[in-house]
Amino acid sequence: MANTQFLIKDKTQQKLRIAEKRSLILEWLKTEGHSNSEILSQVIGLKRQGADNALKAMLRDGLVRSEELGTGYKLET
Repeated sequence: MANTQFLIKDKTQQKLRIAEKRSLILEWLKTEGHSNSEILSQVIGLKRQGADNALKAMLRDGLVRSEELGTGYKLET
């Protein structure tokens, strides 16, 4: 059974955390040019699956793009 004691239950706090993660990722990509979910998981302080989920949502929202050759994600320009 999963430990849920650290989950954010308040919707406002959830939205703030999502915005914080996105901001950290976007700032990193502006500085580095590209990255992957393994590196970005360390940047945002989550496991790789959490970073993957954040990146998929950002890809869906047009904030980043994925590159075919396995280099990871880039800032959408």
